[in-house]
Amino acid sequence: MSNDLTNNKAHGLHASVTDYASEVFEESSVCAVSAILTNDSKPRKIFRSVVFVIFTVLFLYQCIAFLYYVLQRPSVAEIEILRPETFVSPAYTFCNFNPIKRSKFCAKYPNNCTKPNEKWCDKNPRFCGTPDTQILKEEVISIDDLEELFHLNHEAEDMVRLVDDEDYNPVGPLPRYPSEYNIAACFTYYDRVDSPQDPKTEKRTPLGTGISEIFTFDPQENELIYPEARAGIMFEVHSPFEAVNPFDTGYFMKPGHLYRITVKMTQEELQTECVNYTEVWLKNNKTGYRSQDACEQKCIGDIVMECLNCTDPLTLYPYPNENFCNPKIEGKNTEMCDYPEYIIAECIKGCKDDCVKTKFSYEIKESFLNRYSLSTEKNESRQIRVRIDFPDVDIQKTTHKPQFKVLEIFSFIGGFLAFWIGLSMVQVVEIFDCIFQIVKHFFIKRAARSEGTVA
Repeated sequence: MSNDLTNNKAHGLHASVTDYASEVFEESSVCAVSAILTNDSKPRKIFRSVVFVIFTVLFLYQCIAFLYYVLQRPSVAEIEILRPETFVSPAYTFCNFNPIKRSKFCAKYPNNCTKPNEKWCDKNPRFCGTPDTQILKEEVISIDDLEELFHLNHEAEDMVRLVDDEDYNPVGPLPRYPSEYNIAACFTYYDRVDSPQDPKTEKRTPLGTGISEIFTFDPQENELIYPEARAGIMFEVHSPFEAVNPFDTGYFMKPGHLYRITVKMTQEELQTECVNYTEVWLKNNKTGYRSQDACEQKCIGDIVMECLNCTDPLTLYPYPNENFCNPKIEGKNTEMCDYPEYIIAECIKGCKDDCVKTKFSYEIKESFLNRYSLSTEKNESRQIRVRIDFPDVDIQKTTHKPQFKVLEIFSFIGGFLAFWIGLSMVQVVEIFDCIFQIVKHFFIKRAARSEGTVA
């Protein structure tokens, strides 16, 4: 029994857990706690305890609010100016504002066309340039088959002059919707949406500018399906890795005009929650898309093909130009299409932001192509000329970086701790050591009592 008492004293088991805790914290360097425990005045002890609890609650509140903000992944933007020797050229998409070519339509449906009379030709001289000119008998075309309409569109060689090098000829035809129940054929220079080719690049000149590009378009005024229709070209400048619909986001260009387009480039770089689509494209042997926008469009197109077994022209991602979905189509082919919106949303979640994205902004100035023409109807050139200039190829790069790094997060929490409770991280470690000693004392004392009961 005497041996048991000796062991109890050796372990400090003669003291209660409360007394032992007070003794441990009094000997520690944690001033806030030791000041409360060593104070003999009961009112001051209560006051200090209340203040300590309030400040601890405020500290926890600020930590929770700060961590909630950190979990939102805030970022800061750093801007720098790049002066590259070479830069990626944008892509240019164009479409005829009047998709259907009248001569194609009359060749396909001769019974719906007729030769114009002399009075009609005097009123519309541009339509009667050849003896075999034909016009529509009726004012409205009624064709529900989009694929059939698509093949009645203008070809690229009708609007621009093609060259021997295929790399410098436009890609197409690409189906686009100018209206709900019509379809147009558009074409794109330097398209790289789904292509094994590297993007076209241009060199920086000694003056710090880019080489200008000039395009000449023929809007095919003599091929208008209706005499009162407005001739023109829809045109848009955009990233070579993204497909666009100029009827929605492009610019209408009128015959007999010159358009000067000034292009500026900006670049955005993300360091978190992004995908380097170019690296993915290279890993896939230069196949697939190279932008978030193309990824989203492919999600929509693939699900439409799975559900309806047809190609939707509203989807800008390139698919074979066949088996177009009818706008009036209803129904589905598979059970997975009971909730297509949910399936598309889940698919698009995988299309994260581009880690590096180049954007092209541009300004357009319009002027007459021939300023000395006396007669707009007869003498003035009815072509459309587009001049694209790069007056400054310096690229404004915006890098989005995480606002807080791991070490900065601990620094902020340490600052809150020192401000509200007056503790350092070293003292926090000491608090955990004190708690460990108290818990250890509790279990040793409990084990000693159990041995005493048994004895």
